[in-house]
Amino acid sequence: MYRKWLPWRVEEDSLLHREMQGKVSHTLRLLNWNVHKKSHNHIWLRDFKILLERYHPHLISFQEYAKINARSIIDKRKAYSYTFMPNIHFRRVQYGLLNASTLPLLHTHALYSDDCEPLIKTPKATLIHHYKAVSDREVTLVNVHMINFVKLARFRAQLKQIEEACSRIEGAMILSGDFNTWSPKRRYYLERLVALLDLQPVIFAHTKPSLKPRLDHIFYRGVTLKDADILTEFNSSDHKPMVATFSLI
Repeated sequence: MYRKWLPWRVEEDSLLHREMQGKVSHTLRLLNWNVHKKSHNHIWLRDFKILLERYHPHLISFQEYAKINARSIIDKRKAYSYTFMPNIHFRRVQYGLLNASTLPLLHTHALYSDDCEPLIKTPKATLIHHYKAVSDREVTLVNVHMINFVKLARFRAQLKQIEEACSRIEGAMILSGDFNTWSPKRRYYLERLVALLDLQPVIFAHTKPSLKPRLDHIFYRGVTLKDADILTEFNSSDHKPMVATFSLI
C-alpha cells in the first residue's frame, strides 16, 4: 500500500521531444541548474524569465525539471529545441532532465542508470545531445544527474556508463549537471572520468570558497571558456543556476 504514496519510475518511451530549425553560433552560453522540482512554481517561472532575458542561453541543461500533463514549460519558448527525459512520475507530474538549445539538433541519446535509488526505486539519467554549431562543427551537451543515497560502487557504475557513452564522442563537448559529489571519494571518481574524457573544469568567477560548487559542475573540451558565474541571487531552488559562456573560435 505504501507504494501509492511514492514516485513511480518512468520508462524510456516517455521522452518528450520538440525540434526547431535552430541557428548556428560561434558563441555558446550554457545555463545549468538543478531546479529542485520547482519549474511549475510561479517564483521559479519568474526567475527563469529573468535568466532568459538577461543571458539568452544557447544551451540549457536542467535537472529535476517538471512536466505537467503533456507539455513542458519550455514549449512557450519557440526558439528552443528540447528533449525532456523523465525518471520520476508523481501525482500526475513527471520530473527529470531537460536539454534545450537554439542550435540545430542533430541527434539525441538517453541513458538510465542500471541502479535505482533506495525506497523510491527510481533510476538517474543522462541525456546526450549533438548539435551543429558553426562551420560544420558539432558540439555535444551531456546532462547528468548522478545517483544518490547508494553505495559508492553504484555511483561508480553510473560513471562507467557515462564513460562508455562519451568515449565514442569526438570533438567539442560540454558535460554539465548535478553530480552529487558530496564526499571526497565521489569527487575523486568524477575527476577520474573527467581526465579520461580529456575535459577541463569550469572555474567560476566571484565565488567565495564557501560557495564553490560541491554538487553541480560544468566541464568542457574543444571550446574556449570566456566567462562563468554562479548566480547566487536566485533562490527559487536549493541549487544555484550556473552560466558559462564558450567560444568555438
